[in-house]
Amino acid sequence: MAPPAGDASYQEPAGHVLLADDNADMRGYVRRILAEGGYRVTAVDNGVAALAALRAGPLPDLVLSDVMMPELDGFALLAALRADETMRGLVVMLLSARAGEEARVEGLAAGADDYMVKPFSARELRARVDGAIRLARQRRASAEREQALIHEVDTERARAALRESEAHAASLFEQTAVGIAETDMDGKLLRVNDRYCDILGRPRADLLGRDIGFLIHPDDLQKQQVLLEAMRETGQSFDLENRYRRPDGSACWVHKTVSPVRLDGEASAQRILAVVIDIETASRPRKRCVKAAAARTSSWRCWRTSCATRWRRSALPQI
Repeated sequence: MAPPAGDASYQEPAGHVLLADDNADMRGYVRRILAEGGYRVTAVDNGVAALAALRAGPLPDLVLSDVMMPELDGFALLAALRADETMRGLVVMLLSARAGEEARVEGLAAGADDYMVKPFSARELRARVDGAIRLARQRRASAEREQALIHEVDTERARAALRESEAHAASLFEQTAVGIAETDMDGKLLRVNDRYCDILGRPRADLLGRDIGFLIHPDDLQKQQVLLEAMRETGQSFDLENRYRRPDGSACWVHKTVSPVRLDGEASAQRILAVVIDIETASRPRKRCVKAAAARTSSWRCWRTSCATRWRRSALPQI
């Protein structure tokens, strides 16, 4: 409710109370006392109407309910509130004509926060409601602090998990046996691992920020550019064998798989990732084996030829 325009004496209500009582005289009496104390009161005549008002919102600071009501009594209303996730934290005070310790214990055991016996004075009602409202606000503040703490803990856990994941990914990035390079969509190198530096024979500082085209052998550059342009249009990865230029002028043959990378759920790629294998170095052991086998074959042929020549000479008749 907005304050009246120009009314400097206006004060916010002390709290909002939902009152449920089927007795019109009692309902009017309680409503008048609470209104005089600055409370905003919503009054209904049974538990069904109270539950409907609560579900429609906004939620009050206090539910003040008679126990004996038609359709839905105070205990049933209390049970419905405690079973509802959104309303179970409401402060509930029961009003009843049943006096005695047993009746009070029954009400508190059912989940009520307070139990008040009729008849009562205006002063007692105000005092008990004031205490219930303070409890409601303390409970709400505690719930808000708890939610804030839970959110903070969940956020920190998420950050810790992200740091661990990033550390794991960085470890794999550096320790893998293949070269890995990340570029932007224009081909500028953003990140490379140690193995990539080894393959190219260049330090990381000499690579980062450079255009990838600078590193490709001139005879292989056009083919790569055509494949990169097709990848940008289709989003499909490609495989390629080409040569990198090393600082000493030599060329290194590599096989690489080039893929587009999408970040943060974006529809289009923002990065390019290349996984590079040095096929020239990998083939050297095989080349050495082939060369050694060829040398052994050549030696065997020479030995066979020499043996055959000696046999033919020994078979000639003496003249």
